Amino acid sequence: MGVAEAPEGSTALEIAASALRRASSFFPKERREFSIRRAAVVTANPALHERELLKMAGLAVSLTAAIHDRGIPHATARLAAESCLTVLGVSFERWIQEGETAAFHDLAIAILAELVAALTPPSSSDRRPRQAD
Repeated sequence: MGVAEAPEGSTALEIAASALRRASSFFPKERREFSIRRAAVVTANPALHERELLKMAGLAVSLTAAIHDRGIPHATARLAAESCLTVLGVSFERWIQEGETAAFHDLAIAILAELVAALTPPSSSDRRPRQAD
């Protein structure tokens, strides 16, 4: 799962990033065409889509437990696991878009950076006054 590969003392997000790096190995460029076709079939079939969602939910439970077993509080482990799977899903969606040529791993790292940036509050000097709507 990649969790064990994270160095001792890693944060929950660092552990999740290690799992994400490992998961990226399941999506080499040779699998892109197959993945595009598979995604189309899953999207078009509600039962398969539901099955896919159930698999991801099970993976979230397993990843949460694995991160928690590394000494991370359960709520933090769950947030990291769910975030990792969100990054995985967004990366996959981007990877199978027509014309996309980037490696899955590169997309996943970029998406993770976007998530971290989105959750990082700006410093007080970076804050701009909100404009009225």
